[in-house]
Amino acid sequence: MQPSGPSSMTLDPAHLCTTTTVAISPLTRTACGSMARFQSCLKEIHSRACDVDDEEKGIKIAKKDWENLHLHIAFYNNFPTAPGLASSAAGFACLGR
Repeated sequence: MQPSGPSSMTLDPAHLCTTTTVAISPLTRTACGSMARFQSCLKEIHSRACDVDDEEKGIKIAKKDWENLHLHIAFYNNFPTAPGLASSAAGFACLGR
């Protein structure tokens, strides 16, 4: 058997997609690891929160209450995560936007 050489793939940038969703909840969930940069991003999101009052949707959150809420964040990529395409960076970029 001969060793395999470098492999390549062709990707169409028009079809690469990263979706990041954020939801809030009063429930506690265990975080995945201790990632200082991620925690810093979450603190920034909390610091930028403002009063929310949407009568139509029945949502009312005071700025002071955001500290007691937990953010649930999910990243989805439609491209491979192993070949070094910065899939996690794409998810964080969506979050930071």
